[in-house]
Amino acid sequence: MFDNLFQQEKTGSKTNYPPPVELKNGLINDTWIYRGFLIQKINQNIFKNVDVINQNYYKLQNHLKRNSNIRIPKLLEEAGVWRRFEYIPSKTFLKPENDNMAFKTAFSFGKFQEAFLDMPLNEIKETIPDFHNAESRIYQLENAITSNIKSRITTKIQEKANEALKEKNLLGMLSKQMLNCEKRIVHYDTKISNILFDKNNNAKAIIDLDTTMPGFVFFDYGDMIRSMSTKGNEDETKVDEIKVSTNMFQAITEGYLSAVGDWITPIERSSLLKGAMYIVFENSIRFLTDHINGDVYFKVSRKNQNLDRFIAQYKLYKELKENFEKYQKIIFSI
Repeated sequence: MFDNLFQQEKTGSKTNYPPPVELKNGLINDTWIYRGFLIQKINQNIFKNVDVINQNYYKLQNHLKRNSNIRIPKLLEEAGVWRRFEYIPSKTFLKPENDNMAFKTAFSFGKFQEAFLDMPLNEIKETIPDFHNAESRIYQLENAITSNIKSRITTKIQEKANEALKEKNLLGMLSKQMLNCEKRIVHYDTKISNILFDKNNNAKAIIDLDTTMPGFVFFDYGDMIRSMSTKGNEDETKVDEIKVSTNMFQAITEGYLSAVGDWITPIERSSLLKGAMYIVFENSIRFLTDHINGDVYFKVSRKNQNLDRFIAQYKLYKELKENFEKYQKIIFSI
């Protein structure tokens, strides 16, 4: 199988091929460019059922081939946790270079949702149970604090956790309101880094479909606001940089609504900003939980990186909450 020789080359055995080139942007799986293909090792600490992930991907792949011009890397073969994909030469970005790039990204993810409107929800299985269940994430944080298995709870961290946990009631209310929306197949990880761009910075393909499954449209919209609307990075240590750019917020919203405007329902539209708050808050406490537990979910490259991610994301949540009317007006002005 393809992974046998790959493993030999990766561990230094002599072959006639160049060594694999690791791609280090991903936070979960391990990925390499190798012999003109993309090789990926699934993180089984996160994805317990590898077969479901691959079965979902083949179904999504086949559906797009029949019904859409949306491109994803073709899954060529799999063996356990190893997968070989078509490699698509392209450029990727961690942040939009300008408003137009944010528009293109949001438009692409909106069209991705649209491509699966006619796909029965039961064809795609859940790959991570309760992935965007804030109540479950709050329970996980509370449990991490109680266990404190890595002895990382300081007075400062406890204070920050207590502040975040005060938002439980609001998140519960938002959750109940948003459940009035219908479920659709959505991407679940709509960072700009999951768009492949061509040399002219036009969207070429969408990647990272491991968590694509039934959910709500505001999950994807919210993650775009979370990951693209501020100048600061996800792990920004200069907290003052975590400030929503009104122009970027508008570009994301215009791009998304341009793609989904023909079918999105009024209640879905009215839930977009609530969904953004929900997703930003949920991600913030996931980062804090992972920091307390010893960085077992999200990869880190430096000390306290997940703690910094929590602080940055929680700051963004508070800004969205405090300026709710301002951003809601933008959504309904488009």
